[in-house]
Amino acid sequence: MSNWNDLVNAAMIGTAKKTVPADAFFPEVNDLLRHDNSADNETLFLRGLALSSVYRRSGVVPDDYGTAAYFSCPPDNTPECSDRASVLLQTLLNDRASTLVHFWLEQCVAKKLRVPYRVLPDLFDIAVAHPELRKAMLAAGGPTAGWLAGFYSVWDFASAGTDYNTWNHGKPAERLTFITALREDINPDEARELIKATWDQENENTKKALLKVMHSNLGEKDLPWLESLLKTEKVAVRRIVYEYLRRFATSSIVQQYVQIARAVFVITKGSSLLNKKVVIDIYPPKITDSEIFESGIPKQSKDADASNEQAMFEELIKNIPPSIWAREANLQQETLLETLGSHRKHKRLINCMMQAAVQFRDTEWLTAFGRYSDNQYVNPLAEMLPDAERMSYCMKHFDKNEAEVLQVLKNTRHQFTTEQARRVLRFTSKNPYQYKRDYYADMIWQFPEEIRFELGAYGPDNNNAGYYWNTLREELEKLLATKEQIVKSFNT
Repeated sequence: MSNWNDLVNAAMIGTAKKTVPADAFFPEVNDLLRHDNSADNETLFLRGLALSSVYRRSGVVPDDYGTAAYFSCPPDNTPECSDRASVLLQTLLNDRASTLVHFWLEQCVAKKLRVPYRVLPDLFDIAVAHPELRKAMLAAGGPTAGWLAGFYSVWDFASAGTDYNTWNHGKPAERLTFITALREDINPDEARELIKATWDQENENTKKALLKVMHSNLGEKDLPWLESLLKTEKVAVRRIVYEYLRRFATSSIVQQYVQIARAVFVITKGSSLLNKKVVIDIYPPKITDSEIFESGIPKQSKDADASNEQAMFEELIKNIPPSIWAREANLQQETLLETLGSHRKHKRLINCMMQAAVQFRDTEWLTAFGRYSDNQYVNPLAEMLPDAERMSYCMKHFDKNEAEVLQVLKNTRHQFTTEQARRVLRFTSKNPYQYKRDYYADMIWQFPEEIRFELGAYGPDNNNAGYYWNTLREELEKLLATKEQIVKSFNT
């Protein structure tokens, strides 16, 4: 039979303009038309189309279901949450209160319970719109959630990273979704090995896309393969590889940076009792290896206040672990920073070393920067600390850095103490047009429930702003009351 679309097109534009093959229809239809001598060719063609349309829809030869795998739901012996908790969850889903839904799910998982099966479709729907809920939702939904996702493609994030046919035979976008989920949430090492196995068959654009996936959970185990790509790939791919390698002190390119910098960044310290002065000498770097420039070290300065040689050197310092310099000169971090700060031309290196500390996640050096700057708040340090330490560090510097601290705390999974919540509310309640309902809705799980009884003590001095704060306060009281109900529903 000819292509069905071709037949439809012929019917629309006319058989005089579109030649119809003799075997245009199914064999059985052709046999029927062959014995019909009562009509002209056009009528026969239209009859053939009508018969073929019915023939196509009349059924297909059934598959052999005797060997088909039965797609049954895996067993789950996890106890279901209480009716009280279930009703609360349904109310939150109806209100689209995503933050409190997240809090509810975390409480459910912490108590080793599962969500009611009937709620799973609604949970999937809200998780589609709010990806931050997915991990907690799948944990609270158990194996049933993964099974249910198989029936609706929109929910396929639940099974992403587990269907290896997608990687082997899927479309480019599907393969990228699969490998991203595997790299981010399931098995980063396996994701790398799958990428390696098909690497030579991929085109350049796909290689660049796959390398960007490697950004998630990038670690020392990835270095040998990434290093090997420098010998085989084109410049566009190598640039991405260099960007990753510069994050690891043990990589070959960072070691090359260190060797160049050691020759031009000389730190000496007097050893006698009368001479303990630290002297820093910097000489113009001599770079002959083109790989150094290809890896990201600039040949020319973009800063009017820095020469080409200075720009090269500063970029080297930004990409070398700062601990090397204090350790090799046997200096405390603050001593080295004070020496650099006392020299007009060397002051710029302090910021370079701070960027390096962020790049290599050196919390010790970032803490030293804070001490050197009269205990100044260091935002990159705050973002790098574990949640509990981050909370303590941020609250220590809260009074002079409120806006920055609150932005960092928004991404911290740690609850305020009552006193910390009071300090936050004293500031945010005086700025109700900046810190609106959405802010409190996103942060509600951080506030202790009992703080709702104190909300009347906070607010702005301006009457107009005060009216708006009162509206926010009522909303905040409701959110805290709901949070308290969630906690109680899992404790009874």
